[in-house]
Amino acid sequence: MAFIVLAATLSAVGHLPVAGLALILGIDRFMSEARALTNLVGNGVATIVVAKWVKELDHKKTGRCAE
Repeated sequence: MAFIVLAATLSAVGHLPVAGLALILGIDRFMSEARALTNLVGNGVATIVVAKWVKELDHKKTGRCAE
């Protein structure tokens, strides 16, 4: 959705040729994968932090999962 809005905005302004949008699309696909990986790691860390904060982190299970 954001790419469609970006394409419409850039074509209306006229500073970037339409062919340049293909380059932006290729970079955005790579960045989307990087954002997904960052979200995955962040959610995992947040889960551990909250579990430790409320004193519900099972260290034995955590150790077994890490092996």
